[in-house]
Formats: sequence, C-alpha cells, structure tokens
Amino acid sequence: MKRLLALALGLLLACIPLAGCGEEKTGQKLVDQFTESVFYDPDEGELRFTVPKDTPADGVWAILCSGRLRMGDDFMSWHGFQDVTGWEPGVSQS
Repeated sequence: MKRLLALALGLLLACIPLAGCGEEKTGQKLVDQFTESVFYDPDEGELRFTVPKDTPADGVWAILCSGRLRMGDDFMSWHGFQDVTGWEPGVSQS
C-alpha cells in the first residue's frame, strides 16, 4: 500500500552522489528504506516520510511530490518540495 501511494503521489527521489556509500547496492538500500518510511493519511491529508539516517554526509536527496488539488470545480497542479535539498537524515518530515 505504501509503495502504491508513493507511486500515485509521483514521489521521485535520489541519493547523489553514491560514491561515499561504497557499493551501488547501498544506494538501493537507502531508496528502499525511504520508500518503506512513506506514510499517507487521507483523512488528515498528511504525508510523512523519513530520509534514512545512513545517508552519507555528501549525499543529497531530491524529493519531489506532485499531484492535483481540487479548487472548487477546477483542479490545480501541485508540486511540493521542489527547492528543498537540506533534508536531515533520520528525521521524520510531514
């Protein structure tokens, strides 16, 4: 369910550079940890996630959310977190 929600919200993420992570598998492990942390409560309209605490010091997460907001009878495109790069590893965000 969480993975479906992450895809439905158009969540795109990356940990760059991965050179400090050692192996490429470590990068996938971080992505998996992030994906498992994603939670959405439709009743409260809250999206919550945690950047993995094992993210290397030189790692940068680009987290993008997009969707449509109902504005009366119309819809508006919404893009969140576009300009945010200072995600603190191990801290839950909402």
